[in-house]
Amino acid sequence: MGGQTPRVGLALGGGAARGLAHLGVLEVLEENGLRPSFVAGTSAGAIVGAAYAAGVSPSRMRERASRITWADLTEPVIPRRSLLGTKRLQAWLEDTLGGRAFADLVLPFVCTAADILTGEEVWLSDPGLRVSQAVRASCAIPGVFPPVRVAGRLLVDGGVFGAVPVRAAKALGGGPVVAVHVAGAPFTGREPQTVVATVVAALAIMQRTRDYQEMSLADAVIAPPTEAFSLMDLGAAERLAELGRTAALAALPDLLRLWAGENPGGQASRPAR
Repeated sequence: MGGQTPRVGLALGGGAARGLAHLGVLEVLEENGLRPSFVAGTSAGAIVGAAYAAGVSPSRMRERASRITWADLTEPVIPRRSLLGTKRLQAWLEDTLGGRAFADLVLPFVCTAADILTGEEVWLSDPGLRVSQAVRASCAIPGVFPPVRVAGRLLVDGGVFGAVPVRAAKALGGGPVVAVHVAGAPFTGREPQTVVATVVAALAIMQRTRDYQEMSLADAVIAPPTEAFSLMDLGAAERLAELGRTAALAALPDLLRLWAGENPGGQASRPAR
């Protein structure tokens, strides 16, 4: 490697509120000098990944997450294409990201979405595109949040094609990739209590096969055990972040070898089936 630090990237997966576990993972990486060179994100992972790529520190993200509620991110609408609106999410993203376009980010970043008109997977990273618009598309859970128009396409949540965007990350950065799977096991034995929770849980089940295909391409996998938390529980930010920290610390020996340019010899951990 000639003494150079290898380019290692992150693929941050979706999982609604469970995506808050990403914050603890990022904290451990920062504390150990393991700075990713590029980031990909899907849905909740797109929110965290975009903020990190914009230069927002994990501690700052965690502080903001401790105060966030669904009322800050969504608003009721007359049901047509969705149950909830996302104008508030758009405003929150603009504030968090400082109104940046992809060209203005500190790190290369890509997020995934699905074209609901063509059935195609879409990777969003155009330099002139506003990051908030792309991230909102990546989070547009079908039926829950409205589709987002981007460059002539009508886009919904990238999780339709799988929660963890490893292929997108590798295409973006060309180096080894650490996948962070926060969705948890799809079967928890708990009955969803709302329409939103039911849709999100069903999407997680549909993602399973594609997730394992994606993570088989990763050079390491961190999978915090988030199953005990509701997909809608934003109030569990601190506990979910701590789960992310614990999982990242357990994987740290493999991660250190990966950043040193060595093959860690296997995935750091695997999500539950």
